Amino acid sequence: MDLENYEQFEVGEEQFSPLAPFLLEGTEVVLGLFQGGLVNVDLPMVVELVVTETAPALKHATAQAQTKEAVLETGLKIQVPPYLEAGEKIKVDTRDGRFISRA
Repeated sequence: MDLENYEQFEVGEEQFSPLAPFLLEGTEVVLGLFQGGLVNVDLPMVVELVVTETAPALKHATAQAQTKEAVLETGLKIQVPPYLEAGEKIKVDTRDGRFISRA
């Protein structure tokens, strides 16, 4: 929906399927339209998602390049630092799907 004039657009699921791991209900995206057709979908550069599954936090985890896999609330799997636990909210870069920080 256009937030300025409240015009609504229907967009096929196939255009959002590569972006689905970063989308939650209410996420604002920018649609690029040309002659009434969708040509571009821009996500926010950073989204906040909750870690739903990950291995237990490691004791004595250091700031070295150690990571572990985590599953986020949208089903996206990314590498996160070993000190994170399930239930924590994190910031993820939508350009490359990389962990940024805790939210």
